Amino acid sequence: VLPQIINFIFEKKTRNIAIVGGSVDAYYHDAFTKFWELMESDLRDVVLTTENPEVWFFGHSLGGGLASITSTVVSAIKLVPSDRIKLVTFGQPRITDNLFAERHDDLVPYSFRIINRHDGLTSVPTRMSEMEKTGPFHHRYEVWYPDGMSQGARFVVSAIPEDGFGHDTIDLLLDVDDHVTMFDVVIGDWWQNNCTNESAAS
Repeated sequence: VLPQIINFIFEKKTRNIAIVGGSVDAYYHDAFTKFWELMESDLRDVVLTTENPEVWFFGHSLGGGLASITSTVVSAIKLVPSDRIKLVTFGQPRITDNLFAERHDDLVPYSFRIINRHDGLTSVPTRMSEMEKTGPFHHRYEVWYPDGMSQGARFVVSAIPEDGFGHDTIDLLLDVDDHVTMFDVVIGDWWQNNCTNESAAS
């Protein structure tokens, strides 16, 4: 998290992703480029050898940003039909400009950004004027849990990105617990326990 925050505050550089159109934060662009070099051929092999493949992308924080970019690129290159691409992210920061966000919404219709209560990292870097087209900007759909994420908790869905409702209605607060905890499970503990609810709860 610290490298992301430092980059957002002091660097504020973006790089274009030509196949999509629009730009993403330079830190995420570089991470995605390295990640994609390692996974593209494997993903192509799986897609080509699977009947009617459906590809799901998930990620938390930095991983959410990478999942968002990757799902958009996979759709843009038509590796998988857009209606068979699903994206769900947790605690994802603002990482793209307006154009990339708009292209994402067109290319990945099934796309949800989940935010836990006062997770301020999802509002970093801060948004510029509504008239500013260079970003940073979020894609849709935002799913905000204003009272925490216990079973049965209420949530607010914003169909229009950056609409001034939902999570945008609260002051920018960086609550680390809200960033690292999803559905009452600490993400770091969950993956270390083989991604099982039983192990995470014990």
